[in-house]
Amino acid sequence: MDRLEKNKVFVDATSNAVKSGESKFLQRITLSVERPLFDNTVDFWTKGMGMKVQGQSADASGLRTVTVTYGDETLLQETGGNFAIELVESALSSQPAWLASGSQLKYIQVAIGNVRMGKLVESGADVLYSYGYLEMIAPDGTLVKSRVGTRRDPIELLCYEVDDIEASVRYYEQILGMKVLETTPKFECSQVKKGAMGFLGFAQRECVPPPYSTFKPRNVPGSVLLSYGGLKDSVGVLLSPRAALYNPPEYTPEAAKTVEPAVPGTRYQSVSILTKDSAAAARKAEVDGAKVELVGQLPSMGVKGAVVRDADGYGIAFVDYGEFEKTR
Repeated sequence: MDRLEKNKVFVDATSNAVKSGESKFLQRITLSVERPLFDNTVDFWTKGMGMKVQGQSADASGLRTVTVTYGDETLLQETGGNFAIELVESALSSQPAWLASGSQLKYIQVAIGNVRMGKLVESGADVLYSYGYLEMIAPDGTLVKSRVGTRRDPIELLCYEVDDIEASVRYYEQILGMKVLETTPKFECSQVKKGAMGFLGFAQRECVPPPYSTFKPRNVPGSVLLSYGGLKDSVGVLLSPRAALYNPPEYTPEAAKTVEPAVPGTRYQSVSILTKDSAAAARKAEVDGAKVELVGQLPSMGVKGAVVRDADGYGIAFVDYGEFEKTR
């Protein structure tokens, strides 16, 4: 089967699973971008990363929304089933850039054959690392990691930092209905020998990191990858434990109590999940402690849905699948 035929098999199966309520589909991420950074951010994703503009609009005040993807969004076409990045223009914020970015959405990871380095730099991106794979700060402050690879949809995963990895995994499995695909091994550390002291008088431990590839971004040990599909056909969510808590030699039970919780920031708004019944999905999340912020028409997408905020502070928009397809 060629790539198009394989994609048709995927979208047909996914569409039927979402319509029946058997599964859900991770469809888009929404980011708020300040007006002075907006055009450069659009250029970063389109001219630099090779995405296409799928939709654009403006509100009464002239603030724009631009949606970019690597292909069609609908699950009803053989070229569809592609994840979208929705960029929503916002007025100039008085917050410093690091606070607007927050520390919860760690990065977006992409697997594509080629990126246009010159165009990335022209857009104002800051390339941090380029040995084997790329790490860069987009003009809006979002960290993006890009590796060489071929996937059905080049958007590979969204990485979130969480304070309680076990509780977060349970939430994504039991409430959102995702399944665990991979778990990154933790450091293997030998016992501290009695009386052994290292630099500056701290106890010495011998710790071996998990194996990793030079050509793929390294996950924080203990991270868990979840998805509604497989490794190569669906966008995943990588839940990353707080690095300061899980990486030696910093971790101790006492240190864990002193680390500040992750900061949500204002740039990351939400992810959208296609589901058979958005109201039912919101009720289920609410029972587990999520705060329901909206049930009804979603302003940005113009469809019926519900928005909740989970225990980690992440916004999740459940979107009625039938309504979604009517607007594509």
